[in-house]
Amino acid sequence: VDTTHVTLKENGVQLRLTIVDTPGFGDAVDNSNCWSPVTDFIDSKYEEFLNAESRVNRNTTEDTRVHSCLYFIAPTGHGSVA
Repeated sequence: VDTTHVTLKENGVQLRLTIVDTPGFGDAVDNSNCWSPVTDFIDSKYEEFLNAESRVNRNTTEDTRVHSCLYFIAPTGHGSVA
């Protein structure tokens, strides 16, 4: 799992994004449990945020949770079955 931080600025609004990439995801011949590193990463980010929010003395907490997932499927014309 690779992460990259990007800051976008437009019309005086600043948005900080963290892009999470999973190179090689699903490329193996046997993809049994290939999602485990991804779900472990997402679960750990939610756990970190919950722990920060549950503290008695909370400081400003950076939200590192995953809010959206994009899947890019190769246009091979076969392999995707409804």
